[in-house]
Formats: sequence, C-alpha cells, structure tokens
Amino acid sequence: RNAPALVAAAAGGLLAVLFSASRHAFVHTGCQQHVSATTRLLTRPAQMLRDVRCRACPNSRLHRIKQSTVDTLGYLPESQYSWQSMTTFGTLAVPAMPPPPLLMPPVPPQSSLGQLGEGHADATMLAIAQLDPVRQAAAHRCQPLLPTATTLALADEVLLQAGRGMLDARIIGDTLWTISSSPDVKSPMRRLLPVLTDRLLGRAPDLDGHGVASALWAAAVFRENAPVVLAMLPVLIERLIRTMHSLHVRDASLAFVAVAVLREELGRLGLKLTKLANALASRLIALSVGTDITDPLEPWLLGNILWALPLCGLEDNRLDKLVPWIAAQAAERANELEPQHVATMLWAAATLRCVGAAAQKSSSIDIRIMAIATLLVGRLQIVAERMAPEELTMVLWALGVCFNDNSSSAKQKVRRFAASASVLDGIHLEIACALDSVGALDLSLAIWGLAALEYQNKELLEVAAHRAVALEPQTQTQILAVAVPRIVWAFARLDVLDTHLLRMTAEHFESARQRLWYLRPGAVCALLWAYQRFDLERAVDDNFRPLPLWLSESLRLKMALSAKLEEYLPRPIQDGALQHMTSFGKFGPDTTKFAKMKPTSKPGPEVAVEEKALVWVSDHVVK
Repeated sequence: RNAPALVAAAAGGLLAVLFSASRHAFVHTGCQQHVSATTRLLTRPAQMLRDVRCRACPNSRLHRIKQSTVDTLGYLPESQYSWQSMTTFGTLAVPAMPPPPLLMPPVPPQSSLGQLGEGHADATMLAIAQLDPVRQAAAHRCQPLLPTATTLALADEVLLQAGRGMLDARIIGDTLWTISSSPDVKSPMRRLLPVLTDRLLGRAPDLDGHGVASALWAAAVFRENAPVVLAMLPVLIERLIRTMHSLHVRDASLAFVAVAVLREELGRLGLKLTKLANALASRLIALSVGTDITDPLEPWLLGNILWALPLCGLEDNRLDKLVPWIAAQAAERANELEPQHVATMLWAAATLRCVGAAAQKSSSIDIRIMAIATLLVGRLQIVAERMAPEELTMVLWALGVCFNDNSSSAKQKVRRFAASASVLDGIHLEIACALDSVGALDLSLAIWGLAALEYQNKELLEVAAHRAVALEPQTQTQILAVAVPRIVWAFARLDVLDTHLLRMTAEHFESARQRLWYLRPGAVCALLWAYQRFDLERAVDDNFRPLPLWLSESLRLKMALSAKLEEYLPRPIQDGALQHMTSFGKFGPDTTKFAKMKPTSKPGPEVAVEEKALVWVSDHVVK
C-alpha cells in the first residue's frame, strides 16, 4: 500500500537533486570548463567574466588562483589598501596631497615613425614600442601583421590573427603594452582589449615574466576606462609569482609600479599588497643594488618607481637599499627629466619623508631622499616654465615638506631659507601664473608650501588672495571649509594681512548662513590662531571710531568661532582651556589631534553669538 507513495517521494527527490545539479552546472559553466582544461581558449568575454567573478564555487579560477598565491607566498588576505592622510611632521601638520597620475612613455618624434617603412607612419603605437630596448622584439614581431598604413587596418588584422589563434602569449602581452602606451584615447586598437584579454586567459600558462609585466601595465592603465582588463588580474598575479625569478630590471620595475597602481583591485581580491611589493623590491635589489649603472632606466619609469614607493608600504630595509639606487639612477638621467617627471618625483620624495623610517630626520633614508629632492630642485629652475599649473602647485607643496625642518639650528634655517628664496625668486612669474589658474584646494596647498618655507613674497600672496576671493562664489562650501582656513593660516604665518581675504572668509562663514558646522576643530583652531596673530583687537581703539567692514565682520566671526570651539570642550569649561586648544592652531588646520572630537554641547555658535554683547560692532561700521 505504501509503495506508490514511496515511489512518488523518491521520484520527487530525484527531480529536486537533478534540478539543483543542473542549476549549479548552469551557474558555474565557466568553472567546470577550466577544471577540465585550464588552457582552453575562452570563446566569449561574458563567459570569461562569469568564470572570474564566480567567488562561491571552489573550482572557480579566482578561488584556485588565490589559493595558489597563498600557498606560494605564504600570506593571508588583507583588507583593501587606502590612502592615509599625513599627520604632524616636524612642527607643522602636513596636508595630504593626492598621488599624481602615472607617467607615460614618451611619444616618439615624427621622424622616428619612418622606421616602420613607407606607408606605416600612422602606426604610432609600434614606434612607441621601439623606444624600449626590451620591447624592440615586439615591434618586429608585429610588423608582419601590418597590411596597410592605418591603425584601423592594423586592428582588423590583429583581430583576424587572434581569431585564428596565431598570437602567442608574448605577442599578446606586447600588444597590450603597446596599446596602453598610445596617447590616442580614440585609437581603434583599444577595441581589441576584450579580445586580447580573452585570448590571454587561454594562453596564461605560456606567459613569461616579460609578458606578465607588459599585461600588468596595461591592466593598470586601463583599470578605469576599460575594466574588462581586470578580468586577467588573478591570472597575472599567479604568473608573476611563478616567473618573478626570471624578471629583468625593467620588467621588475614595470611590474612593481603596476602593482602599486592596482592596490585597490588587489585588496578586493584579498591579496596583500605589501607582500607582493616587497617580493618585487627584493628582485630589484638583487638585480641592481651594488652593480654599476651601465644602462640607466628611462626617466618616466624611474619617476614611476619613486612614485610607487610611498604607496606600497615597503619594509624599511628594502627602502634603505632602493632609495640610494634610485638617487644614482636619477643623477644619471638628470638632464633628461621633463616637467612632469620633476613634479611626480618631488611629490614622492615629500611623501616618503612623512612615512616610515624616513620620518626620522637622522635616518639614512631621509638623507638620500633629501639628495634626490636637491637634485630635482636644480632641474626645476630649467623646466618650470613648461610645467602645468597643477604640477607647479604640487612642487610648492613638496618643497614645503622637504625643506621645512624647524628642528634645525638658526644658522641652518637662514641658509635653507636663503636657498629656497633664490630658487623661488627665479621662477616667481611661473608661480604667479599657476596660482592664478588653479582651484581652491591646489591653491591652498601651494600657499601652505610657501608658508612652510617662510617665503614671504607679497606679490605672489596678493595674487593668491585675489584668486581665493574670485573662487569663493563658484566653489562648494565643503571645499572652502578645507582650503580657506589653510590659506588664512598661511598668511598669518607669513605675517601678511590681506583685508580682501579676511572679508571673504568672514562673509562666507558668517553665522547667519549656517556654514560654521562645515569647519573641523583643527580648522577652527587655525583660524582663531591666525586672528590672534593678526591682533585684530588692536585696530579697535577706545573711541569706537567707525570700523571697516572687513574688521567688524572678522571680529564677529572670531567670536562665533570661539563659541563653536567651546562646543568641543568638556563641561564645565576650565580657565584657559579655550586658549590652550587654540594654541594648537599654530601647527596648521590639518592637524589630526582633534580629528575624533565630537561636540559636547548645544546650541551652536549661531545662537550663542546673538546672546553676546557684540551689537556695537555692527553699529560703527564703514560701509
């Protein structure tokens, strides 16, 4: 009697199992293909992406490559790398300057395009590949693929050869590097990226160290504009670990920079950036340190290596060996450094001074960094006129970090400030043009650098104040809340009182506009310290003469800032607590001492100011 029920239950269970298995097989089709044949050429980019993004299946490519990486290097996954703001360095709080963009290989002159033969002058990317001695073979191997003079025909031919399976792993890597080095953002070759990524995954076991470095560089360049290249990142990391022992100097340098650029993507894969960077740094040290420099690195690659050092979190013993090697390489290539090279390398030197063992001024790393900075300053006077405004403002910030050391003796200070003044005096016209064309944040960082150097040039400061006032109507308040306190603090440090700047500050952050809450405690302390240094109260005499508008509004804002700062003090407020907190403003508005402080009381200063006896200020104003 129970037989039919049992049969029905068994049939239902069997159908459920078959349905589940078929569903799992449908979702993980790509994974099963790679388990059966890891070297099979994928046929569709969508299938490739499904395989890479399948994190749940233990047979997926991502899971297997991550496990292989952990087994090889012996490290565990790490959280995503994030850029950290700088803290107090010396006696000043250094504002964080975002990393500049990558330095790209130079475009060859028009005459060098003739090397490809008559009719091939439009194939610019192949001429770029010929600039690097390591990649000369790539250009020669790609030349047979050129049917016509146009890059469109070249793209069609490469696509045809890829469809026939005639491109090996090394040619694919060289082609990716060549496409990434082309300055033409509308190049038809870029439509090959999905196909080349697809083919590279199928030929991954054949990749050597040179091909891995080339493909990694392409992934770093196109990580935002063509995210499809990130699909090959797990494969490239695995091959990089397995072929690291065979990398040459240029390939190891290229891979080191690419890993630094891809730090966020590596974090999402659960891989430790520091372990991989330290392994590549060890390879560079083994190949280069202690040997004669017979073939110096190209300036763009040398600048990128220095750029990557503060982003990778290298161990101090590796930094201690790499920095002197970079300094020696830079000395060999000093006459070839272009404006963007100088700006990027100065940014890297300044950032390195604030992290790790280099922050100890007596360390050997810091001495080498200062040697690099001094070399770059000498080149700065030659290339400053060709610098972009953003590059020149970055240089001013970097000079303020590198050559600001208040722990030095008075004689050393005078000598250092005289040297910086002689350099800046020679390029003051270029600085003035840069200050008059940048945004609020870049302007504040440049003025901070001048204040750190104690370089008092009233003409430059007048240009900066005029630019700040002009930017106020078109800049968001959250940006001005960072930039304006920094500018006002810098003017106070240089003992320059600009009435237009102070009036703009008071009008923008006046109580009635409800904008004071945008200001952080460090910015409030810096503004109060600046107002004390300006000694605004001295302008008010006992006869209550009519006050200028900038002075009355600045006094009103000062009272509002004091009330705002009182919100962060514990109750009851002790005598001298407000003055003690204000004294930290001398370090600048970017100090992190009060970063975690929360208000302890309400109401805000907008209400508190109205309760104070400040009515006389508005009654005696000269409009």
